[in-house]
Amino acid sequence: MKLRSGLASRLRPGDSVHVLIDQQSYQHANLNSRRSRYAPLCLSLAALLVGLSGCMSGAERRQVNVEEDARTCASFGSDYGSPAYAECMLAQQRRRDVKQRESLEKTRMTSEIARDAQIMADRARKQRCERDPNRSECGPKDR
Repeated sequence: MKLRSGLASRLRPGDSVHVLIDQQSYQHANLNSRRSRYAPLCLSLAALLVGLSGCMSGAERRQVNVEEDARTCASFGSDYGSPAYAECMLAQQRRRDVKQRESLEKTRMTSEIARDAQIMADRARKQRCERDPNRSECGPKDR
């Protein structure tokens, strides 16, 4: 494991992990309060926000990106200020933009799936409680 210091030691979006929490155990537990049912969703959202926030400011991230791009273009043999260097820098920016757009789309889809799953679970619970109000998962408001 390589130890890093300075800007390189900070958490980068590429090093982040997306966490999906299985809420089925909460559905089967005897959790009657509304707050208890939404706790896993709140925890998931908090974990997502922490992962997305990272530890760098926008200016620091841009500086690191420019330095990485410059090293990449230099390793391709492009001289600073040449048309090939400019084209290489633009290609690196496009690559990063596409990667960020794909990441945002994956996050949006994951959120949508989680929201839809929560809606379906709530409907199923409501239907079970309508059929049998004495179920342990049905709170006092459902009886």
